[in-house]
Amino acid sequence: MNVRLRAIAGVLLALPALPASSQTGQFDGVWRITHTSADCRDKSGGFALTIASGMVRGRIPSGAITGIISPSGAVRWSLPAALDAAPVVWEGSFRGNTGAGTYESAGGKCRGTFTARRN
Repeated sequence: MNVRLRAIAGVLLALPALPASSQTGQFDGVWRITHTSADCRDKSGGFALTIASGMVRGRIPSGAITGIISPSGAVRWSLPAALDAAPVVWEGSFRGNTGAGTYESAGGKCRGTFTARRN
């Protein structure tokens, strides 16, 4: 390793670690989603998902929930439909400890609304 690279490595190692608060997001936590639809096979229901550092994750019987949330609370995730595993896209807005939005399956055969509340 040359002298210049050693100097850069030394500077980087001397930098303090970021405080924990800057590594977490304001929406981090477990959220309970409640949904309703006139079009879908399942007319209503609910599930939990977890938000951590801008990432949305969870699991339902038909598969994984994956998505993102912005610092402003704009959220988008997808999950596989129970009937045929086709993707269902959920979009909305979270603020404080609540949120709301809409969802729609691929092809638009199933659509509805949801509310969210942080546990």
